[in-house]
Amino acid sequence: MLNVTKDTITDHVIAALAKDIPDRNRQIMTSLIRHMHAFCKEVDLTFAEWFAACEFLRRAGDISDEKRNEFILIADILGVEVLVDMLDHRVTDGESESTVLGPFYRENPPVLPKGASIIKKTFDNADCQGQRAHQRHRRAADRGRHYRRLGRRAERALRSAGSGAAGLQSARPVHHRRQRRIRVRGAPPRALSDPL
Repeated sequence: MLNVTKDTITDHVIAALAKDIPDRNRQIMTSLIRHMHAFCKEVDLTFAEWFAACEFLRRAGDISDEKRNEFILIADILGVEVLVDMLDHRVTDGESESTVLGPFYRENPPVLPKGASIIKKTFDNADCQGQRAHQRHRRAADRGRHYRRLGRRAERALRSAGSGAAGLQSARPVHHRRQRRIRVRGAPPRALSDPL
């Protein structure tokens, strides 16, 4: 029987990984194990807190399906989704940072006259040209608003979580929504929530 202690368990788990897994998978899993074990030690995680976190993830899995993925929303709340997007789409030549597409994203939104209704699904004689440059231009501003929202959500989640397992069990994923934007001819872009 191996002499496993809190100081040696990380190395034992990493050594137990299969020998024939791809190098990239081994790199990711090794790093994940090391960081997870370090996190548990840093916060001195209790069994009740660990179990509450498992239940939280189980509930997120229960309500996930092919159209609704709660784990993507959890990653969004933690800022992981945006970070991975930044890492995978690095800025190389001074262009704007990319950003994730929200559930209300609309490709090539129409340019409408001032005061036009945006409730319709189709628009007659709408000018959809030149929207890509406009979309690239607004991404940096969207990211700033996104991080401010994430900060407010994290503060609310921490306040509502309280301390201990009871607080963790009450925490629920926060659904992220991005605002769809339109461009009115001759006016700057605005969000749906902005007054006309």
